[in-house]
Amino acid sequence: MPDYSRILDVTARDAALSLCRGEYQRNLILGREALSGATLTGRARDYSGRYRASGRNLLARMTAAGIPWREDRGARGKRILVIGERDPVDVQARKLPPMFPCIPVAA
Repeated sequence: MPDYSRILDVTARDAALSLCRGEYQRNLILGREALSGATLTGRARDYSGRYRASGRNLLARMTAAGIPWREDRGARGKRILVIGERDPVDVQARKLPPMFPCIPVAA
């Protein structure tokens, strides 16, 4: 399954999920639905304008709540919703123990 979102901060993701007002908005945050509406099928595709407005409303609520988000482009111009500001690699790097133990310096 393609991933249409990238989560950089779990706290921001949880806050964004609390703002969702339906399954489609929840799936936007979780990366199951595309911001562009390309993943809509069947009758839902007939109402793509309503789904687009729903996504815009969610992003507006996230902005009003102070949840950082941006849109990146993936392979072939795929729109990817990025939630949070921190890079998870940097967060993990800070949690790693030092390579060399601290050696006290004699005065």
